Amino acid sequence: RWWPIEEIDQAEADYDNGILEYGITLRREVRIPAEGTGWPAPAHISHVARGKEGKIWLIQDVRNGCVWRYDAATEQCVAIISGHSGAVTGTLASSAYPGLALSCGVDGTIRAYNMLSASKRDSELFVDRRPGVGVTCMSETPEIANPERRIFSVGYTDGTIRAFAVCCDGLILVSAQKPHKCPITQVSYSPDGRIFAAVGEDNTVFFFEVGTPDQHLVPLGFVEVPRKVNHLAWQESTAAGNLALALDDGTVVQLTRPMRENVDNSESFLIQLEGHLVLPELPEPVVPEAEAEEKAEGEEGADEEGGAGGTDPSSPRGTEKKVSIEDDGDEEE
Repeated sequence: RWWPIEEIDQAEADYDNGILEYGITLRREVRIPAEGTGWPAPAHISHVARGKEGKIWLIQDVRNGCVWRYDAATEQCVAIISGHSGAVTGTLASSAYPGLALSCGVDGTIRAYNMLSASKRDSELFVDRRPGVGVTCMSETPEIANPERRIFSVGYTDGTIRAFAVCCDGLILVSAQKPHKCPITQVSYSPDGRIFAAVGEDNTVFFFEVGTPDQHLVPLGFVEVPRKVNHLAWQESTAAGNLALALDDGTVVQLTRPMRENVDNSESFLIQLEGHLVLPELPEPVVPEAEAEEKAEGEEGADEEGGAGGTDPSSPRGTEKKVSIEDDGDEEE
C-alpha cells in the first residue's frame, strides 16, 4: 500500500474536539499475489528488497513459502523460488524413480522434486496442498506390499492418515483414515508390509492391516500406552515381526504384532496385545581419576570432623534400589 508522505507530515489530531484520528488517503494498493493466480492465500510479507532504481522488488512470503519478483512498472508478480513455508517434517527418496524426492511440512504440503535437475528453480514437479492442517510424518510402503514402489503414507496434525500413489503428473489419493483425534507423531510399516502402525500424541498406537491398493489400510484396533511414545520400531530379527515402543520415562514396551484372526474389534477398536516392559540398565558414569581422588579426600575429611556424629557408612543413604518390572505389572526390589 502507498500513502502520501505529505498528508502524514501534516496530520494533527484535533484535541479541542477530542478527535484523535486523522484520515490518510490511500493512493495505491497491490495484492501479492494477484487474485485468480491459483495461490490459496495472499502473501504474508516478512521482508522486501528493492533494486537500485526501485523497479524490481523481491518479496519474501512466509505464508506460501516463496520469494516473489515484483515489477513495479508493470505490476507483474512471479514466484521465482518456492518451498515449504515452515518446518519440514519428513523426506523420502524414491528407489523406483531415480532423482525423485518427496518432502512434507507443517504447512500442509507434500512436494515432489527432481533432484537431477540442473536448475534448482525448476526442480519442483508438483505439490499436494491441504489447507488448515500440517503434515507431521511420512513412510514408504515396503516393496513386498507395493511392487511398483509408488505408494507412501503420511500423518496429519488433525489425526488423519492419507496414502498416496506417485504418478508422472501428481499424487493420487489411495486411502484416507482418521484413527486419532490428535496429531500423529509417527507412521510405520512392518518389515513384511502386512501391518501399518500410527502413533498419536494421546499415547495410543493404532494398527491397520495393509490390503490392496483399492483398500490400502484396513483398521484392526488400537492400544493405549501409559506414557508418551517417543519412537516406534519394528523388530526385524523376530519371525513374528514384533515391535518396540520407546517411552519418555526411559522404559521400552515390547508388543506382539496384532493378527486379524486374534483381534476382536466387533464392539470396540480398543484391543489388548501381549507384551512386557523393559527397564534398560544404565551404565555407571565414568569419573576421571583426579576428580575421584578429590572426592575421596573430601569424604575422609568430613568423616574426621564429624566423629561419632558423622555419616554411618552402613547407612542406606548411599545404597541403590533396583526395580525390575515383570509382565504382570508387579514390582520386585
